[in-house]
Amino acid sequence: MPYVNGTHLEPGECIDKGLCPECGRDLKQSSFDVERLLHWNRPEDPDVDQSERRYRIALLKHYFDPTAPIPERPLILTDAEKAAIQAARARTA
Repeated sequence: MPYVNGTHLEPGECIDKGLCPECGRDLKQSSFDVERLLHWNRPEDPDVDQSERRYRIALLKHYFDPTAPIPERPLILTDAEKAAIQAARARTA
């Protein structure tokens, strides 16, 4: 998450200020494709949770195309919470 003028900003705050949620750059000088290629030019890694990546890409998409859906912040779970959810799903299956 970027630091802007010495302040740590959340991705949503960056978008509200017209800044890239990854680097804090002014989006007036850019486009969706440029930012996506700068920050996320590689395919997703199937072994790593990509929800934050998808969220930031969706924020940028909505900024440049207001008709795009407004993304929801991904739920960040601890490993213990994930294990509890998996155990609950296994019991109900």
